[in-house]
Amino acid sequence: MMPRGLAAAVLATLPLTLGLPNAGAYPQIVFVIILSSVVITTGGLVKYRKRQEQSTQALRRQKKEKKEEDQKKSLLQSSAAAREMIKI
Repeated sequence: MMPRGLAAAVLATLPLTLGLPNAGAYPQIVFVIILSSVVITTGGLVKYRKRQEQSTQALRRQKKEKKEEDQKKSLLQSSAAAREMIKI
């Protein structure tokens, strides 16, 4: 999602070269639009990365909790098996 505006900037200079009236406004308008799209894209990217980082941390936390839970279950099963062997 990269902002693109080079083609628009080049095309905005065509009215200037053709000598049309009020042609000086086109490059200014295009510049504002290009600059706005860059700012909006940057803000969106920052927000996306922040959200992505939070979800990654949540997934890591869930994996860690599941691993700890599995280790506890394994330990309980092995201790139960050891008790059974002692009873026999």
